[in-house]
Amino acid sequence: RKPLSAAYFRRIEAVEYAIRQDDGNLPKNMRSADIVLLGISRVQKTPLSTYIAQQFGLRVANCRIVLGTALPPEIYEVNPRRVFALMSHAEDVHKLRRRRQHGSVVVGGDHTEADYATMPYIQEEIRWCEELLARHPEWTPVDTSGISIEEMAEHRILPYLPRCPTPLEAALEALSCNLCIVRVDNNDIDRYAPSDATFDYPPYDTSTPRAAPPAALGGSGPEERLEEETLGAADGWASEMRVMFVSDGLEALIGVPKDELLHQSVAGLLGRLRGPRTEPAAFRGILWALFAGKERTNVVTCSRPGGGDDFVNEVHVAPIRDASGL
Repeated sequence: RKPLSAAYFRRIEAVEYAIRQDDGNLPKNMRSADIVLLGISRVQKTPLSTYIAQQFGLRVANCRIVLGTALPPEIYEVNPRRVFALMSHAEDVHKLRRRRQHGSVVVGGDHTEADYATMPYIQEEIRWCEELLARHPEWTPVDTSGISIEEMAEHRILPYLPRCPTPLEAALEALSCNLCIVRVDNNDIDRYAPSDATFDYPPYDTSTPRAAPPAALGGSGPEERLEEETLGAADGWASEMRVMFVSDGLEALIGVPKDELLHQSVAGLLGRLRGPRTEPAAFRGILWALFAGKERTNVVTCSRPGGGDDFVNEVHVAPIRDASGL
C-alpha cells in the first residue's frame, strides 16, 4: 500500500479547518487562515471554502455579511490580500434562497425571517455589502454569478493570493539589494559572427571570447555598435537580454514603476539611466559582462529618468547558471 503523503494530511487538516471556521465561527482563528471569504448568504462561501481546502490544502475561513451588522474585528487583522468578498446578482441569490430556505435564517435591520428570500431585502443587503467594500478597497471582490466553484477558485482567487518569493528573490530582498535579473539566451547570442579581433574587451579572461554584435547594426566598428546598443539606439543582440525581475529597492532608487521595467531590454534600462555625466565605457563594460557571462563591477554615474538628479551607483554583474551551465 502506498504510504499517505504529507500533502494528503495537509488537505485533511485544511478541510477540518474550513468546517470549524464556516459562517464566521471561531473568529479568533481567522489570523491563521490562508484565505478569508466574505459575502451575504447564498453566494457559495461554504462550497468554495471546502473545495479550496480539499483540492489545494489551504486553510479557508468564511464569514457572512449581514445587513446592518458589523464584521468580527479579527477580520481586520488578516492580511487584506487574503480577504475576498464574494458578490452575486440579486436574481441568482433570490433563486438560491427560495430553493434552499429551511430552518432559521439570519436577517439584519428591522427585517424578519420572512424577508430573507424576498428581492427587496436581497437588494438592500447587496447594497450594504457594496458600501462595505467601498470602505475597504484593499479586499478583492469576486463575482460568483454564472461560474463554477472550480473557476472561482482557480481563476478568481488563487492567482491573487500573495505569492511567496523564490529562495533567490527572498535572499536578495533580505539584503535590500537594488537589483534586476536579466535573461541571457545563449542560443540567440551564439548565432552571431565571431568577435572582431580588434575589439578592446573589458579586462577579464578572453581566452574563449563570445560572439560580437552583428555588423548589420551599423557603426564603424564593434565598439561603436556596442555604445549604440548601450544607449538604446538600435535593436539587436542586446535587445535580446530582457529584464525578468526588479527588486523594490531598484524601483525606489530610480523612480520608475516595476511594470515599466519588466521585460524590456537591458539596453533600454541602461538608456533610461544615462545622463550627461554618464561614462559610456561603464555601460559598455556592464553589457559585455552580461554578454560574456562574467562577473564584473563598475561604478556608474546615472541620472534618474524624467530629468531627475544624478546619483553614483556601484553595479555588480554576476551570472546565474542553470543545471546545464548555461
